[in-house]
Amino acid sequence: MAYENNQNEYPLPADGKKSRQSETLLPRYFRTDINKKFLQSTLDQLTQPGVAEKLNGYYGRIVSKAYNADDNYVGDITQERQDYQFEPAVLVKDDLENVTYYKDYNDYLNQLKTFGGNVKNQDLLNSQENYSWNANIDWDKFTNFREYYWLPYGPQTIRIAGQARGIESTIGVTLANNLDNSAFVFSTDELVQNPTLILYRGQKYTFEIDTLGTPISIKTKRTLDDSFKYNDGIDNQSVEQGKITFDVSVNAPEILYYVADNDINNSGLIQIKDIEENTEINIEKEILGKRKYKTESGVELSNGMKVSFAGFVTPEKYAKSEWYIEGVGSSIKLIA
Repeated sequence: MAYENNQNEYPLPADGKKSRQSETLLPRYFRTDINKKFLQSTLDQLTQPGVAEKLNGYYGRIVSKAYNADDNYVGDITQERQDYQFEPAVLVKDDLENVTYYKDYNDYLNQLKTFGGNVKNQDLLNSQENYSWNANIDWDKFTNFREYYWLPYGPQTIRIAGQARGIESTIGVTLANNLDNSAFVFSTDELVQNPTLILYRGQKYTFEIDTLGTPISIKTKRTLDDSFKYNDGIDNQSVEQGKITFDVSVNAPEILYYVADNDINNSGLIQIKDIEENTEINIEKEILGKRKYKTESGVELSNGMKVSFAGFVTPEKYAKSEWYIEGVGSSIKLIA
């Protein structure tokens, strides 16, 4: 009988090189010659393994700078789609990352065609009379310039002083007799002969003199001429034993001299400074890296301020120039 023919089982079509025959899936008693011919002409055409063809080609603009005449570009169904394969597109997604809107340049041209627009000359189509421009300026100052003061040399410099140092108002003065000369010694610095004195405006100093045989005077010039004695705020001059009281006025000159009345070589310099110079401040420890800073006079630093430092400043480089304040609120920096 027919169902007894071709009763052998076929192996599974695991090898992709073999052709696939749908007759092998039929029950044995349906494997007749008529059914085989029918399946070979119909289903077998769909069940054969595919044949992939490897193609090398480019997508994108042929008019790009990297274009080579020998390059192979993959074509598209229309010339427009081929010309604008990788042009920018508008893409809108919802909160779940689902694409809800997509339009590319070809959709833009087709939409204009639908509205009756002429898209043949795209240079004219996309031209414009104005465009956006960011000038990177402060627009408030640009539009409301009448409300601002323009300072060509920057803001006014704010002088910052640190903690006030102690002032020694009573100073002893003695005489050091050397082999061939004599010199004054002050209690503020007994290791140095004829040192430079620093006095501050608005302060009163008392000099207790014990220089027998060598009277001392304060003058505006290093000379023995008595006409250069400085008497403003000074109650006595040419003292060798006794006291000289010096009430330093706000109008006192920056430079004075103490001079022995009988020896021009026995003399020294007196520097007159404002009281704010008698302060000390460590910039790295007190200001740099802090979030905010308030000066001794109650001024809070803010970004853009121009400052200088008074008194004894550490490190010394910060005492020599002016600085701009930046980073207030996060980490204060000084810009030279």
